[in-house]
Amino acid sequence: MNMNHGMDALSQSLSTITLASKVVCSFDKVADDYDKGRPDYPPGAMQIFAHNLNLQSDTSVLDLACGTGKLTKALVKEGYCNITAVDPAEEMTRHCASLFPQIQVSRGSAESMPLLASSHEVVVVGTAFHWFDGYKALNEIARVLVPNGRLGLIWNMFNPEYDWVKQIRSLLDQYAKNESHDTTNWQEPLENDKRFSALGHYTYRYTYKGTPEEVIDRLLSSKTIGSMTALEKEALTAQARYLLRTHHQTANKAVLEIPYRVEMYWCSKVKEATRSWIDLTRQVPKETGKISIKRSWHAEDSYSPPKALC
Repeated sequence: MNMNHGMDALSQSLSTITLASKVVCSFDKVADDYDKGRPDYPPGAMQIFAHNLNLQSDTSVLDLACGTGKLTKALVKEGYCNITAVDPAEEMTRHCASLFPQIQVSRGSAESMPLLASSHEVVVVGTAFHWFDGYKALNEIARVLVPNGRLGLIWNMFNPEYDWVKQIRSLLDQYAKNESHDTTNWQEPLENDKRFSALGHYTYRYTYKGTPEEVIDRLLSSKTIGSMTALEKEALTAQARYLLRTHHQTANKAVLEIPYRVEMYWCSKVKEATRSWIDLTRQVPKETGKISIKRSWHAEDSYSPPKALC
């Protein structure tokens, strides 16, 4: 083996481990703020997500990188109770387990899961896949999925189409210390992995009412906060409050319309797949809570959401 190639591979591996360790440590530091500051996944988006994953009430679902249980909570509310949750961060898993004592919650990473092969029909990842080592994670996801199992990726995030939101995000970027917190690079491993079919995609836009302080809470739930000093955190908070007091879209408002968008992707584990991009984004209604989609990527499947809650 070429010595330089071996050293490069080792360096890349160590870099991945270091980043993963930093991510876990940073999220552990903001576990309480994460749960307080992150809005729940909206029911309208969850119904579309579940439809495209062909979820039934007894479908075995793995919530990978479950965090404090935001996505688990949304699934349970929709009547999906056969859930296993895994996350590498101790405080995150402790919080999730306290909320859902009926669910098996374990510590583990996307790249090394404490689960048996072919143990789950569906794997879902909420606002986290971009932190994974994509190629290693897909090896593990393919291992724990049954044949023809499904993978669903979902992000619930600020909608930067609004200027004040873009500026809030810009403030956070100043403190990110070269650690990307919003990237599209995660798509490359999936596009190159022939074990998975083409990605389906849907964007769901919504707004919810909240105070300026709730926007601050959301800002403080970012992983970036966990790696900041106390002085940096204080400075960022002061800058964000000033922006909300002075920006023409938010000034003098006790209650804000906080814009969000949910990005959903799904695919199946297959031996051979016809890989063509399926984008339903333009069909998404902008009005909060209104769902116009009737047919989607799995249009041939009959689907009835479960009525009973857990």
